[in-house]
Amino acid sequence: MCRLTFFVVVLIPIIFGFCPPGNYEYQTNCYFFQNNPTGFSTAELNCVSIGGHLASIHDGFTNSLLTQQSLSFFNASTDFWIGLDNLQTMGNNWYWTDGGTFDFFDWSNGMPENLQTQNCVAISMIDGRWSNENCFLSKPYVCAINSAATTPPPSAYPCSGGFLYYEPTNSCYGVYTHQEDQTWSNSESYCESLKGHLTSVHNYAEFRLIAAFASYGKYAPWCGLFSNDGGRTWQWSDKSSADYLPWQPGYPSGSGPCVALAHSGLINADCNQEQPMICKIQL
Repeated sequence: MCRLTFFVVVLIPIIFGFCPPGNYEYQTNCYFFQNNPTGFSTAELNCVSIGGHLASIHDGFTNSLLTQQSLSFFNASTDFWIGLDNLQTMGNNWYWTDGGTFDFFDWSNGMPENLQTQNCVAISMIDGRWSNENCFLSKPYVCAINSAATTPPPSAYPCSGGFLYYEPTNSCYGVYTHQEDQTWSNSESYCESLKGHLTSVHNYAEFRLIAAFASYGKYAPWCGLFSNDGGRTWQWSDKSSADYLPWQPGYPSGSGPCVALAHSGLINADCNQEQPMICKIQL
């Protein structure tokens, strides 16, 4: 009998109407300068867990302000992550993780470059210019959270056992790994035992949240997508609409009728492969 290990994502409710000490308030945002270097996806997940996203920048003043403030927080670094990447399009377009409009940029000379391997953006603390970097590099980062946030009622955080609550879908998400990973059907059965299913995904924002989970493990975790007709059509195990299918380039392939969710998109595989899983509980 395999033992399940749950990666706990700690939710820290934001309980303030202004920025707490040690952070910086500008316009409608609190900026949390996180001096614990990590990869881009984990940084974004950490920001989501405290109610925000990696910082987006829409004007030169904000860009300069964050750069100057970073000098007080990141004294052992030369740059830091912001919330811009092209992982969804693999080089064609840039997107902010908070869904904001890409209406401002301040690239260093010759940037962006190597778009197939350097898909996430960092700011130089020397001059405030941007460069695209390998997303797996560990850097400090800045989270942005709306400073008008108020204390939520207890029901606003209804997930137990370390699951992450995501308000837009009113769902709880958790990623599991094992001493012995599970087949797709065993993973689905386990999620059902928690009154959920292997995760479905229905828009870019939800994909980004779940893709951040996927970066924890060595292998892409199972999600709830599968095919009963050789890949002609696809459906989610929770019976929700297959209205958004962000396939990784080159997929779906002839590899199999069950689907895992990698950091860069969906990949289909043999259902008997043993992999981690991501469960989603719809409230």
